[in-house]
Amino acid sequence: MRPPLLFVHGAFAQAAHFEPWLGYFREAGYRCTALSLPGHPPTDPKALGRLVLADYVDAVAKAVRGFDRPPVVVGHSMGGILAMRAAAEQRIAGLVVIAAPAPGGLPARPGILRYALPLIPRIVAGLPVTPPTEAVRALVTYELSAAEADEIIAAGGMESGRVLRRLALGGSGVALAAIRCPTLCLGAGDDRVVPPSAAPRFARATGAELVVFAGHGHWLIAGSLTGTVAATVREWLERHFAGPD
Repeated sequence: MRPPLLFVHGAFAQAAHFEPWLGYFREAGYRCTALSLPGHPPTDPKALGRLVLADYVDAVAKAVRGFDRPPVVVGHSMGGILAMRAAAEQRIAGLVVIAAPAPGGLPARPGILRYALPLIPRIVAGLPVTPPTEAVRALVTYELSAAEADEIIAAGGMESGRVLRRLALGGSGVALAAIRCPTLCLGAGDDRVVPPSAAPRFARATGAELVVFAGHGHWLIAGSLTGTVAATVREWLERHFAGPD
C-alpha cells in the first residue's frame, strides 16, 4: 500500500519550495504534505531568534503523528537531518534524504567561507540570519536557469542562528543505528554546500540505497529536475511500497 509522503525543507527554505514535487507525486497518486518549519514563511524573526533544533524536530514529529498511517519522510539538506531524526525516533514507513549533510560537523568548504564569514558573528550569537543573494546563486542555484533560480531565491527566508550553530558543530543528535526503515540517499556530485562524501558516508552507516547525481548541485529538488531526481524517488517508492493507495 502506498504510504503518504511528508516533505521537509532545508535551511532558509519553506514548504513552497517542494511545490513541483507535490504536483509530481500527487499526479502519480500519492498523498503529499510539505511542512514549513516553525518561524519560516511567513518569516518570524523573533521566533527564529529563540528557536532551537529541538523545536524543528518536534514540528516534524507532530507532522508524522498527524497521518493516519506512517509516512515516508523526505528531507532536503537540513531537512534531511530532521528526516533522519524522525526515522530514528518516530514510526515512519521510509526515509529519503536529499543532498543532506552526514551527521556530525559540517566541514567548512573554501567556496562557502567567503559568504559565511560575515554571518558568523550573528550565528555565534544565535541571531537569525539571511544568506546573501549572491551566495545562493553561486552555491545553490548556479546550474539552474535564471528564471528558476529567481523563483527559488524569492521564496527563501531567514534561518535560526541557534540551529545553524548547533548543526555546524555536529550536534544533530541523529542515532544512525536506530534507523531501520527502508532508506534512500540521494547525493549531488557537484554539491557546493554539502561535501559529496556525505551521501556515501550516510549510506554506508545505514545500509541506505545510494544514488549520486553526477554534475548536479545542491538544489536537487528543483522543478526542472523532477524528471530525473523525483522520478528516482518514485521508482524507489514503487519498489518498496507496491500497491494502490
